[in-house]
Amino acid sequence: MAATRFLQTFISVLFIAAFSVTAIKPACAGPTAASPEPTPGKCLSKDEAELAAKINKLRVDNKLPPLPVSKSLYTVAKWHVIDLALFAPHENKTDSSGKPCDLHSWSDKGAGRGEWKPLCYTADHKYALDMFKKPHEIVNYMANGYENIYWTSAPLNPAMVMNGWENKKDEKDIILQQGNFRRNRWTSMGIGIYGNYASVWFGEGVANDDEMSACVK
Repeated sequence: MAATRFLQTFISVLFIAAFSVTAIKPACAGPTAASPEPTPGKCLSKDEAELAAKINKLRVDNKLPPLPVSKSLYTVAKWHVIDLALFAPHENKTDSSGKPCDLHSWSDKGAGRGEWKPLCYTADHKYALDMFKKPHEIVNYMANGYENIYWTSAPLNPAMVMNGWENKKDEKDIILQQGNFRRNRWTSMGIGIYGNYASVWFGEGVANDDEMSACVK
C-alpha cells in the first residue's frame, strides 16, 4: 500500500538526474587485463565522504538529522556508478516501446557482480517500482530505495554534484524529505562515486550492518 501510494505521487513529478552535457561522452569500455574491474570497497573514498558530509550539512541546516552511510546502501550506490561507467545501460538504448533509457537504468551485467536485474528506466517513471527494489536485489535490503544520480563530462567533484542536486527541485526534495517525499523518513543513505558518475540512495529500512566511514591512509 505504501509503495503504491508513493508511486502514484512519484510519477506525478519529474525525477530525472541532474547532469552536465558540456561535451560528448565517449563510448564506454569495459575493464581490461591492465585495469581490473572495480568493486564496492570497505570504506568511503575522500570524495564519497565529502559528498556525504555535504548532504548531511544541507539536512542539518534544514533542521533534519544527519544520516549514516550504511554499508548496504553504499554497496547499491557503488555498483550503480560502476555499472553506468563500464556498461552504459542508458546510452543509445530504449525500452520495448522505444522510450530512451536514462541514468537510473541498470545493465544486464549483474551476474557475478551485484546480481541486479537489468532495467531500462524511462522518464515517465513506468518502471519506478523496479528501481525501488534494487537495494533488495543487491543486498537484500528490506525496504524500498530512492536515488539521486549525477553525471558530468568534466572531472567530477563533490561540490559540483551537490550544486547540481541543490538546484534541481526533485533532487533537493528527496534529500530534505519534502514535496512528494514529505512522508518519507530516511534512516540511512549510501554514496557511490566512480568516474564521472555520482549516486546517493536513501532508505527507510533498518540496514542492520556497519556504518561506512572514510578510508584511512
